Amino acid sequence: MMYTEQGYITLGIGRIRNCTHCGNNHREVVKRKYLKQDVFYIPTLRLRGEILFLCNICNWGYKSSAKDVISMLPATFWDGRANTKVWFERNNAQQKRAIVAELKKLDLHAMIDYLKSA
Repeated sequence: MMYTEQGYITLGIGRIRNCTHCGNNHREVVKRKYLKQDVFYIPTLRLRGEILFLCNICNWGYKSSAKDVISMLPATFWDGRANTKVWFERNNAQQKRAIVAELKKLDLHAMIDYLKSA
């Protein structure tokens, strides 16, 4: 039995941008694509791919590979840190752990410390 799951995990809220599709000024939502594959409940494949910067109104945006934007991510998240913290607090404990794990993989320790601060 093979089980495959594909989806997106939201990493946070970024900078204010003018959407080229709907024309609204908004804070972009930063997501990361993933793919999981299990065979008889044994994990066989775990991939994390491109990072997406999406309009929170129309979901229009652009994608880039993680290695292309890794230097840009800390500034993007830091610009939207207050909104990201509010959004982070609304998640349950399991979702918070998953978000923190993804941020650790991207080496965003300053953002993790900010999110966990009181």
